[in-house]
Amino acid sequence: MNEFKKIFEENLSDAKEKYDELQTSIPEMERKYEQINSNLIANRSFFEISATLINSGRLNTSIKRPALFRVYIGKENYIDLKLTLSDFENKSEIAPNSTVVGTFSSTDISQLPEEDRKLINTYWGQSVQCKLLVEDVHGEPTASNSIAFSEGLYQKIIFDRLAAVATSQNM
Repeated sequence: MNEFKKIFEENLSDAKEKYDELQTSIPEMERKYEQINSNLIANRSFFEISATLINSGRLNTSIKRPALFRVYIGKENYIDLKLTLSDFENKSEIAPNSTVVGTFSSTDISQLPEEDRKLINTYWGQSVQCKLLVEDVHGEPTASNSIAFSEGLYQKIIFDRLAAVATSQNM
């Protein structure tokens, strides 16, 4: 009985040591997991931009698949993101006096140079301006209006205008 008790206590002691070791290493493992997860998300991120494409002419026109999204950081300092038009077969042609909503997507941000990735992370949501540039089948480039380099800010501006109208009309 004493021999059994001795072996059992040794095994219990070993199990307690391993348990304590695991408990102390869990916070470090969680930190490493969070770091790997955030790096993976940051490197697998991409931009998706929806834009209204307007043809105010009297003839059909089409835009080409590639587009450029330029983020202006400062005087003569910018980041260029290469985009492609999604659903190109259906969204590239614009009938006379009509509009089409097109969605442009970038490649993974991880494919950009590290300096550009750092700038994007630094200036995302800041008060810097950006433009979308497209080219039609005749080789004529067209730039969008300037907008803020921030997700959802343009929608917030629209909601604020609508709220102001709703307030002024006392419905």
